[in-house]
Amino acid sequence: MDIGGIGNRAPRRLGRLVCVMSDRVMRRPLALARPFPFRDECSALVRLVPGRFDQAALLALALFAVLVAARPWLPSAGGGPLGAFPNLLCAVLTAAMWLRGGPGRDRAAVLIGLSTLCYAIGLLIDTTGVSRGAAQAVPSGADVAYLLMYPLFVGGVLCLPRRRLAAATGGRIALDGVMIMLGALTFSWFFIFGPFLLGGQTTGIAAVVAAAYPLGDLLNGCCLLLILSPAIEVPRRAGHLLATGILLAVVGNLAFAIQVGAGRHVNNGAFDLLWAVSHFVMALAAPLLRQPARGAASGAGGAAPATLRWSLLPYTFLPLVLALVVYSRHSDTAPFLREGLTMITGLLIVTILVRQLLTVVENVRLQRVASEHARRLEGLNAALEGAQTALLARNDELAAANARLEALATTDALTGLPNHRATAAAIDAALTLARELARPSAILFFDIDHFKGINDVHGHAAGDTVLRELAGVARAALREGDYVGRWGGEEFVALLRATPPAEAPAIAERLRAAVAGHRFGVGAGLWLTCSIGLAAAPQDGLTSAEVLHRADLAMYLAKQLGCNRVCVVADGAALDAALGADEGARAAD
Repeated sequence: MDIGGIGNRAPRRLGRLVCVMSDRVMRRPLALARPFPFRDECSALVRLVPGRFDQAALLALALFAVLVAARPWLPSAGGGPLGAFPNLLCAVLTAAMWLRGGPGRDRAAVLIGLSTLCYAIGLLIDTTGVSRGAAQAVPSGADVAYLLMYPLFVGGVLCLPRRRLAAATGGRIALDGVMIMLGALTFSWFFIFGPFLLGGQTTGIAAVVAAAYPLGDLLNGCCLLLILSPAIEVPRRAGHLLATGILLAVVGNLAFAIQVGAGRHVNNGAFDLLWAVSHFVMALAAPLLRQPARGAASGAGGAAPATLRWSLLPYTFLPLVLALVVYSRHSDTAPFLREGLTMITGLLIVTILVRQLLTVVENVRLQRVASEHARRLEGLNAALEGAQTALLARNDELAAANARLEALATTDALTGLPNHRATAAAIDAALTLARELARPSAILFFDIDHFKGINDVHGHAAGDTVLRELAGVARAALREGDYVGRWGGEEFVALLRATPPAEAPAIAERLRAAVAGHRFGVGAGLWLTCSIGLAAAPQDGLTSAEVLHRADLAMYLAKQLGCNRVCVVADGAALDAALGADEGARAAD
């Protein structure tokens, strides 16, 4: 088989089933008790594209099932190369997957691949019988390969990508790991290490080698917790596959230790296949591990996503360890085991106390930081309120400035009355109401009689004074709801809103009389008069231009008739004569 040319498409397809199952096992252990939900994944396995690696992987899985089911009837069930073939095949394939060259190769993959290769070498030595015989060396070649597997695998896990955690967060996670390790060490001491040392069957280097295996399993358990912890930054499914593989390997090793201790171990038995399955599951994680992690925290001091399950996990060992201590005190447990158990339990309790002390210190620090942030937030809120107040003040100033600009745009600077544009807009609105709602209005067009003579005799300043006083007299003489504005020059326009044609002449006459009775402050005082033209809407015109033109002609008629009078459009013959005179004047011009 060309190991160097093995692609990663097949393990991704084949790993689909194992990925889903491992995810459900790690996250929802009770999900496997439900009806089998992996029909789509199994259909995908059937449709695998044929290839060397695909066939070898499927053959290995088939051999697992056949050997597990038919182990009691196989002649080589108790040992031999046939029983070790699935383990050896999976170890070689796993090493090939991790050691495969390419852009995804890194230190973690190399170390994990070398670890699996050491397992394959040890298994090969055991299978071929190199390390067997009466003069078996301790440690044997297989022992060296097996024991070298542990530090290489731990180094590979430590080389996996990690999040950049804050110092307090990293210390808390480290203490959680120590607590879990001490809890596992307590049970390992009581059931494995202690009885082994108490038995005294081996001494010297042989005892060290025998004790190194459970210590290696303890390190594997630490690797399992590290992979599942928030500190490791790997794709979720890759991490679950690695954790599942480690868990299977640890279970296989524990089963091996229990069988050896009871004297019932059979080479290449059902529990031995757990090692092959564990390595094969970890091989499926190799291509997934080369993918970028999703939702990775970035930046220095980034906080890892903490979960309640992970936070409470280290404390679950304490009641179990205390129950074991109580059991040892009330049973015929050897004093050697009790003393070791008490010492490890004491270390666990001290670690928990240190962990709680650090938690209190961190909570105090966080409270101090929270208080500081609260003070800063109050300052920022005060600054924001000040900025809002200043902004409101500026808005008020802007509104006042806009109002002044609007007044300047619609007010005559000399008289303070609405200017020509504002007066024209008011007349348009009133005529629209007169047409649509049948609300009649009247227009008064008036000016000072002989105004040019005032400018010629007394000067333009005196003329401006006359115009200002005329505006005041007009405002006082008209009704509260009436509108008066300067049309241009000495001409003024008054709008009588909602005024029937029969009432308008009386209002115009009141305005004329008010002007005639006012003494203007020019020189020693002047008595002036005005001429007023009156037009009604809508009968005298439908547009403002028509109504204003007729009112202007009526004022012209009043001047022709001797000034100081009010003329209305209804004065038919006289108005026609005025129209003819106006047209003749325009033609002459």
